[in-house]
Amino acid sequence: MLKFSNTPTPPSPDKESSNAVIGRELRLIDPKLIDPNPLAPREIYTEEMIQTRAEELKTQGQRDPIHVIPNPKEPGRFIIADGWTRVQACLEHQALNQLLAEIHSDLSLESSAWLGWENNEGRAEHTDVDRGLFFAKMIENGKSPSEIADRAKIARSAMTFFQAYSKLPAEALSEMRKHPKKFGSLVAYHLLRLCDASGIESVLRLMDKYIREDHGAHWVVAQAKNLMTTSSPRSKPTKNKTIKYQNGHLKTRPDGRVELAIHVAPEKLKAFEEALVSLLNSVATPTQDDAKAEQEDAASQTDHAMNLNV
Repeated sequence: MLKFSNTPTPPSPDKESSNAVIGRELRLIDPKLIDPNPLAPREIYTEEMIQTRAEELKTQGQRDPIHVIPNPKEPGRFIIADGWTRVQACLEHQALNQLLAEIHSDLSLESSAWLGWENNEGRAEHTDVDRGLFFAKMIENGKSPSEIADRAKIARSAMTFFQAYSKLPAEALSEMRKHPKKFGSLVAYHLLRLCDASGIESVLRLMDKYIREDHGAHWVVAQAKNLMTTSSPRSKPTKNKTIKYQNGHLKTRPDGRVELAIHVAPEKLKAFEEALVSLLNSVATPTQDDAKAEQEDAASQTDHAMNLNV
């Protein structure tokens, strides 16, 4: 087991070179020289978490090395791959003056983030909020959801739920960061659906009640579904709807098309056309060269039949 006190003796060149285990490069590094990873797999760091790790480092020393890669833009500095909580414990609470680090010179920024992911998952420290936001970074970095699912060893279908976090409004995500264990991917997915159906205010009210009354995930999912049902318009047709008249019929389709076929008495034709055109102008996009030939032809017909498709 590796153990370093709060005031380690700076290693001599010989001692530092002895840390170069076969296939590994180990070095004591000042935490101030370590930068955050923009693709980091973890997003949630609480003050309690950092304080606890600081106390552990002060009383027990460092048990395992952190993992870093050289910062390609700033020689002499490093980017964290795994162990950012310990770095913050040193920076914020002066837990240790130096941290033993394994330097991975052969890893890219993305590969270093996946190294952190694998190590964190092994310690079961990620929340679904962490996972969802990490996957969003990888998608932004050019990876497809299926590629990410395969690399993370999760079902591809699960990506639909994890992608909900990055699609939620900032107000909702901010609350989730404060209570990450209460907002699993299934909850996030249904809150996103509720947001699309009813707006962010409905989501924030439900989240507030969920947190204040400390309900379980099944409760908030059921509540979101119920709110979506009550807020969704029931007038949306699920199949063709036809209204029949003695002199014609009106048919509406689920894709928004409307069909009208009706016989109009000559004395009512002009008023009907004016009313119909006024109505159509509210939904239809007229062409630049609206011809009036059809109106003239219709007036000359004794049957006065009109067939319209909107």
